Amino acid sequence: MAKIAFKQDYEKRQKENRKCSEDLMMRDLEVWNGTKYVAWKDYDFDSEFNKFSLPSNKGYEQLVIILNKQGKNDEAIKLCREAKEHGWAGDWDKRIARYSKNN
Repeated sequence: MAKIAFKQDYEKRQKENRKCSEDLMMRDLEVWNGTKYVAWKDYDFDSEFNKFSLPSNKGYEQLVIILNKQGKNDEAIKLCREAKEHGWAGDWDKRIARYSKNN
């Protein structure tokens, strides 16, 4: 009997805690919206200060090297372009130029 009462009391407290935290979050959000602008809507993704780039991808680099050594320069160039298009850092333009000369 005590376990059932304890469980019901626990569940009641959990519901109250969730409601309380939701109310606090909504209050904070309302205060934020009232005094500041919503950052994610006005975020200037093209700003010079907001540039983000991916690190180099060793998987792409190694596969490109392997394809080049196998003489599959067309595939290596295609993979370099794909890596560059996806935003991975690397010397993709130099590799494309080098593999194009070997073709």
